[in-house]
Amino acid sequence: MKKIFCVAILALVVGLAACGREEEIVVTDPEIVVHVQDPPMYEETTETPTAEEPTAQPQPSPIPAAENAGIHGFLSRIEYGNNVAYILGSMHVGRPHWFPLADIVEDAMARSDVFAFEFDLRLFEDMAVIMYMMQYMALPDGQTLEDVLPPDVFEHFIAALDTFPNVTYEMVANFTPAFAYYFITLNEGMPHMGVDAEYSVDYYVMAFAEAYGLPIIGLNDVFSEVAFLFDWPEEVAISAMAEFPDYQALIGEVNEMDLADAYENQDAARIIELTINSLAENLDTPHGRHTYEITVLARCMIFAEEIERLLRETEEPTTYFITIGALHVLYDHIFEMLEANGLEVVCLWQ
Repeated sequence: MKKIFCVAILALVVGLAACGREEEIVVTDPEIVVHVQDPPMYEETTETPTAEEPTAQPQPSPIPAAENAGIHGFLSRIEYGNNVAYILGSMHVGRPHWFPLADIVEDAMARSDVFAFEFDLRLFEDMAVIMYMMQYMALPDGQTLEDVLPPDVFEHFIAALDTFPNVTYEMVANFTPAFAYYFITLNEGMPHMGVDAEYSVDYYVMAFAEAYGLPIIGLNDVFSEVAFLFDWPEEVAISAMAEFPDYQALIGEVNEMDLADAYENQDAARIIELTINSLAENLDTPHGRHTYEITVLARCMIFAEEIERLLRETEEPTTYFITIGALHVLYDHIFEMLEANGLEVVCLWQ
């Protein structure tokens, strides 16, 4: 799977894959419909939010269900003093029939005071964020991919690109290698997975929080998340574009991966096989190592540190509902870090 493992990784790891959607989402309360579009300008803060009792927050069931049908997201729970964190493993794209989520997840959401995501998804309409992203999206000074790639790598890329029915070189010529790579593979590959960013698990949970006026925060700042994804060293860019797949290879491998089905069935073993094992197979390339060390491992460490900080430093008793990519939950490094620092992680989905 050397050629397209980025599709699987982004769907389960990076929330950027699910940005920019406009859709109505019905949350737990059937009377509440949230229309998410054009969020206002926001400024990020590192302050720990104070939990406020919302006037319309739903009441949790007296006893959470131990066994639930539906998407449980490999839900776990961590307690420290009077503070609690529920951690849900998301897929950043989805299918409409996944909602509502499993009873145990909906119950945890109803018990929560503050909702945290990998980063604050609402910030993608902030002009400062848009301008920051532009430096990673477009090559400077009118350069093209032909100018920045070695001739043999560019020739391979063009030969592969010519097989795509919906993308031309003119459309991506001024993109950075990273943005061109993700733009083409995600836009061409994702529809064949039978998923849509409009039905991201993240957006469903965020719509719930917004419907009840509950605080939303990011575990990492959006600028760091953009850099993690798009700031490719030269050797990584060359490695990725030298392996760029043709259309048939991309679609064939996407169809073979059945990642969305694995998440829909909450098949942890299959998800790990399709992601962690795929990453391991690519560690012999600069692109593969960069994806593992930066996109997965480095971000795991940031998330673990922030979760621990929230639990230890929040003075008022607060329940957090934290939504991160499923791979971060199933790849137990993040929980190993928390447990090594004295926090007990309780699995609620098994």
